[in-house]
Amino acid sequence: MRAKIRTTGAGTEYWDNVEKRTVFVPNGSKPNFEVTDEYESLIHKEEKKEVENEPDIERMNLKQLKEHAASLEIELPNEAKTKDQIKSVIKGEEAAEE
Repeated sequence: MRAKIRTTGAGTEYWDNVEKRTVFVPNGSKPNFEVTDEYESLIHKEEKKEVENEPDIERMNLKQLKEHAASLEIELPNEAKTKDQIKSVIKGEEAAEE
């Protein structure tokens, strides 16, 4: 479906909603496609989906990892001092919950 978007001195431009591009028809020519005046039908309405935002623990710093573990009620052992050690504890707990 295409809709007229602009008329210039050289011709008319139409928006092609399927191909996501403009189509130019020079003055004196007729479009060889169907033209609509219902612009609302051209708008893609995406339904919002609820997505649970899981934090990316790979990108967290040490403080954020500790806070994330606390929010998940994961008790970190005293030996877990580095980012990699804390990440492995968090991943282990999350895998155990599944």
